[in-house]
Amino acid sequence: MATATDVIGKVTSPLTGEYSTVEGGFGSFLTKIINLVFIAGGLFALINFLLAGWQFINAGGDEKKITDAWNKITNSLIGLVVMAVSFIIISIISYLIFGDATKILSPEITGPK
Repeated sequence: MATATDVIGKVTSPLTGEYSTVEGGFGSFLTKIINLVFIAGGLFALINFLLAGWQFINAGGDEKKITDAWNKITNSLIGLVVMAVSFIIISIISYLIFGDATKILSPEITGPK
């Protein structure tokens, strides 16, 4: 008599590499996405600072261009502060819940052994 595993056969995971295991799967993927978002935000702020500086230098005394450059600088600073505060809040919540400040930012998903 055939068992259930004999009827459906052996199923192998189509995933290969780092994301194919429980230890490196979704947790590793989520960590990389979070890192990517923070890096992209930092690069965006840096580019905005550079463009605002260039706009400020080339304003030529025009008050509207100077004001626009300062607004761009202010918005970039606000964005960096929001990113830093969100990182701090997530770390505090993670420390209060799990006792480790990096638990949410670098999740470790474990499965059955």
